Amino acid sequence: MSADGKMNEGRFRVREPAYDAGHRQRLLERFERLGIDGLAEYEVLELLLTFGVPRRDVKPQAKRLLERFKTIKGVLDAPREHLLEVKGVGARSAALLSLCRQLVTGYITAAARRGESICDPQTAGNICRAHLEGLGIERFLGLFLDNQHRLLEVEVIHEGTVNMSAVFPREVMARVLHFQAAALIVAHNHPGGSRNPSAADRQLTSDLHRAAETLGVRLLDHLIVADHEVVSLKDLGYL
Repeated sequence: MSADGKMNEGRFRVREPAYDAGHRQRLLERFERLGIDGLAEYEVLELLLTFGVPRRDVKPQAKRLLERFKTIKGVLDAPREHLLEVKGVGARSAALLSLCRQLVTGYITAAARRGESICDPQTAGNICRAHLEGLGIERFLGLFLDNQHRLLEVEVIHEGTVNMSAVFPREVMARVLHFQAAALIVAHNHPGGSRNPSAADRQLTSDLHRAAETLGVRLLDHLIVADHEVVSLKDLGYL
């Protein structure tokens, strides 16, 4: 206590855990020996954060991230502004986590660019999930294909607010012409998790089908990504 009777805050400050380079090295070696299955969930995040935060214990941040977002997937899906709300998570850590999410998307999309035809719903669904799953806003996506159904490009055509996406067929067809596509798959997400296509979803599918036919382009499917599931409007009989 100081002479004026006030508590000396410096003496009672809670200290951050001491930096332990040996712990980081042991964690890295365990990963190299056993892979991701050899680590607890918080240790996976902890190891990842060590690459963005030098010389500081990041275990508390890893545990707080899991407490807030429940799973590693939830952490990677979280918007940057939500990551920054977690105590101890700074701009570098948030950027690193966002980069990992985008790397996963790029990896899955790149696998479809090897010249193989996208001829099954699962391949198209995986690409769409990589781009749309876990988002808090509605996003409308186009997969533009050549006449052998090989992927030419994946593009976000529109982003809207939750439960609303104003997509016009002329915008989609303009991108079809731009990429000189012969076939098309469109997809959007339902942030609320509903698997059921709305009346607007069904109407848009019909409008896109008619617009594509006028250009001699095949609309192969309209997919809805809801949580971790993919729903095909074609399979439901709306196309």
